[in-house]
Amino acid sequence: MARRKKIDLDRLGLELLAETIEGTKKRYADAKAEGYPVDAATISASVSLLKLIEATKAAREIDTAAELERLREQFKRPPASQPVGPALAIQHEPASRAALLAEYGLADPDSPT
Repeated sequence: MARRKKIDLDRLGLELLAETIEGTKKRYADAKAEGYPVDAATISASVSLLKLIEATKAAREIDTAAELERLREQFKRPPASQPVGPALAIQHEPASRAALLAEYGLADPDSPT
């Protein structure tokens, strides 16, 4: 069974946008060179296209800011008021074998009892 070709919507959208802008520029240049007025639909479409570009840019900036804030929250250190778990506690001296076994609730296998 053949795999579906993955479609890169961002790339295709940008290509379509570039072609649309180039076509619009050519139409305006032709209208100016030939001396005929540009119809209202072309002007309206151009304004809509510019608004779409602005909205897309704003949405991406908001998404990026939200993602950055989420990552910041994820990597913040816990406040000093919250207790740190035993695995995360900073120990200045190495723990004894008995302390480690007790911390994990294990019996000492070398103990005679």
